Amino acid sequence: MPDPVPAGEAGAARRGPLTIRRQGSAAGMRGEALFSRCGRYRYRLSRVWNASGLHLLAVMLNPSTATESRSDPTLRRCLGLARSLGFGRLTVVNLFALAATDPRALRAAEDPVGPGNDAVIRRAAARADAVLCAWGAHGALAGRGAAVARMLRDSGRPLLHLGLTLGGEPRHPLYLGRDLRPVPWSAPSAAAACPAGPAAQLWAGATEGGLPCPRSRALPNGASTSARSR
Repeated sequence: MPDPVPAGEAGAARRGPLTIRRQGSAAGMRGEALFSRCGRYRYRLSRVWNASGLHLLAVMLNPSTATESRSDPTLRRCLGLARSLGFGRLTVVNLFALAATDPRALRAAEDPVGPGNDAVIRRAAARADAVLCAWGAHGALAGRGAAVARMLRDSGRPLLHLGLTLGGEPRHPLYLGRDLRPVPWSAPSAAAACPAGPAAQLWAGATEGGLPCPRSRALPNGASTSARSR
């Protein structure tokens, strides 16, 4: 299925695609990136090393320099975590699709989120087996982190994090210990805490908020089953 047309720009679709999907390879993995035509926004980035493996979605702050064939430090950290947990695919989306190496650029931009970014996030979550929320403290900008967290919970996928900031935002992985393992993020209902289907095998003893999950199974390769952030 084609990627969603950015909101408010349907008329421009007659002039051609509003996004450009680029494919490549990096370190023996298949890579793909979805950019806006103008190149200012990167909506989605993926790596595949085992096409039949489980699929992890990482929701970060904003894109930096990674592309379909080039990895940056954040992507390499996410890849290492995904592989160590037994996943075979990684997709990265962002609260803000604007590509920038300095988060301060998000405050100065007229539209740091990017047209149609919410639709891309929802679609990516629907395709994933689990979602790692890892956008860091800057996710509080304009309440964006809270808005995307609600969107992700609506997807019914297991939400994970690597600890929370003092402001309650899921911590960014780049400056955390490599041996840290994700834990479940609080879900608003028992239905969300105990997902059905392929995602059920990823949910490990989630009892956060007093919601036992008897159907749960361990995350791949010994990920933490604790529901408390560290």
